[in-house]
Amino acid sequence: MDKLRAIKVFPAPILNEVKVITCAGLSFLERKAIFDVKSQNGKPFYVHTAHYKIKVLGTNFDVSAYTNEEQSRVTLLKGKVEISPDFTSQKTILSPGESFLCQPKDSTFQKIQIPVGSVYAWREKTVIFDGHTLEDKRGELYRHYGYQFLLSSSAKKLKYKATLRDESLDEFLSTLKFLSPGIRYRINHEQKKIWITDYKDE
Repeated sequence: MDKLRAIKVFPAPILNEVKVITCAGLSFLERKAIFDVKSQNGKPFYVHTAHYKIKVLGTNFDVSAYTNEEQSRVTLLKGKVEISPDFTSQKTILSPGESFLCQPKDSTFQKIQIPVGSVYAWREKTVIFDGHTLEDKRGELYRHYGYQFLLSSSAKKLKYKATLRDESLDEFLSTLKFLSPGIRYRINHEQKKIWITDYKDE
């Protein structure tokens, strides 16, 4: 691995998000981090996740690579990165404002446009719902509150427009109830689990 003296890494503030696994001489990023990389004499810097390699030349980008989630993501704020998935010889180059989405189980990936502000929101301990479902944000909610959200089939489809910052868990659940009067929720604080159902499931 290249030396990190020219690189600023911003770990997620919740649950010790950055995790590095070393195997066969390589270091792999697991979970989530923002990298701010300054070019050193044109030499590339590499970030390895479990399923792809990112080649970097002077840039700022976000990596979300949780091994327990079906999808991982790389989002570029500025500069340029080249991504090489392990399951194909095809490479993807990102421009600012683009995201690389990888589904390792299906050996598929795609390049899309995502609002950069919503991707970097976790650095400010913020969760942004911009038409997202609870299912879309389940991983972020777990990292934000430390509780596992278990959703019924109908609850998974409910969409919201909201921004979470300093709201407590009770405040968040009360807001959900206000926005979707048909939902029901049950909390087990010992197991740190929350079950959310919708009247359509009854």
